[in-house]
Amino acid sequence: MHTYAAAAKIEVNGSISSSVGKNTTLYFVLDRNSTGVTLQLTVHKGVVLVYASCKLSTPNEAFHDVRLFTDTITNEYIPCNTTNDTRLYIAVQGLDLINQFTINSTTGDVSTPQRK
Repeated sequence: MHTYAAAAKIEVNGSISSSVGKNTTLYFVLDRNSTGVTLQLTVHKGVVLVYASCKLSTPNEAFHDVRLFTDTITNEYIPCNTTNDTRLYIAVQGLDLINQFTINSTTGDVSTPQRK
């Protein structure tokens, strides 16, 4: 059984650190502009699975635009390039007993490597 919590806001070009238990999902929302956003996910302890969506406020395994899975550091550029997509919705699910992470958001594509 999964436990769900209300969405917390991530500022553009900002970061948020949190922890999440096993089989618990935390939701975040990011107001973004038309250039898209790069998310950098740093896992300090445990393993997390992240789903992001430009349209669905509760992204999940079945419905998402981007899926990130890591126990270290990863980043991904998310274009969300239609004018109706003004928010990016993020779900972070804990896979270990204790999972600590930081999400950094940066306007534009600063992912590694750069996409062309």
